[in-house]
Amino acid sequence: MSRRMGSEGDMLLFDVIARAGSFASAARELGMTPGAISRRVKTMEERLGVHLFSRTTRSLKLTEPGQIFAARCAEVAQSIKEAEVLVAREAQDPGGLVRLGVSASLAQELVLPRLREFCESHPAIRVDLVTGGSNLSIHKDKLDALVIASEPQETSIIGKILFRSPWVTVASPAYLSRHDAPEHPEDLLEHSCLVPVNLAGELRDRWSYRGEKGPVIVQPRPYISGLSIHLFDLCKSGLGIARLPAHLVTGSIAQGDLVSVLDHYPSSERRQVYLQYPRVPYRSYRATLLIDFLTASLDDVAAELHRTATGVPE
Repeated sequence: MSRRMGSEGDMLLFDVIARAGSFASAARELGMTPGAISRRVKTMEERLGVHLFSRTTRSLKLTEPGQIFAARCAEVAQSIKEAEVLVAREAQDPGGLVRLGVSASLAQELVLPRLREFCESHPAIRVDLVTGGSNLSIHKDKLDALVIASEPQETSIIGKILFRSPWVTVASPAYLSRHDAPEHPEDLLEHSCLVPVNLAGELRDRWSYRGEKGPVIVQPRPYISGLSIHLFDLCKSGLGIARLPAHLVTGSIAQGDLVSVLDHYPSSERRQVYLQYPRVPYRSYRATLLIDFLTASLDDVAAELHRTATGVPE
């Protein structure tokens, strides 16, 4: 790699020499000495095995191999200039399309309320929002970024943990007006429980809690099962008790739409939410802006969930 990068640097240097017509003129343009220029050319000639210049005391002319090499060097130099112009232009006006994937259970309460700020800050960027479940894929759906509660399974995808969300057992005031609140996890066996499924469709019916005498695991009979986002709405309507991710229910608890139960038996599990994006040699500036925004804007969620789980600031 270092030799290849050195060769590219030599090509840029050679382009300046060829255009300047002399080592002295090239040296002035590059801020080098003529002797240093001469040594670099000699090293190039030794590596290539040809003479690039025909030198006399009065003139410096390109040989035939030198003319071929100079043409290629000019192309490389021009490509680099064009790339610099494009990058500078994109940085000043990062317009265009970005595709953001979000799992359905994270979109409504977590990502969508924050997306407005990004769109208002970057009006030239168009966001194509793709929602779904475990079928969402960086490569298949051609996404620039993906927020999902699962880690990437491919080395071609970068996965950054945004936060770890504790599970919270909740019920609506309407449900608790008709039923006694559970005082122990085993009391859940006598309640109508709304049991979530994961993105692969597997039932999350083993609810683990931390008790004073050790872990307590119960397996409630599902009254209704489904995605967390759907159970969230059913729970608020008073249909039963649910154990849902804290990021989904914290706002409703604060507003009084849901009540946290079994607070003396906190969940021993966390739901990890990832920001995924492709591992690529070049990322568009607009995609970088979106990734940086999501990382920064969800910092407050991570801090709030830490307080929910531990009772102390992060």
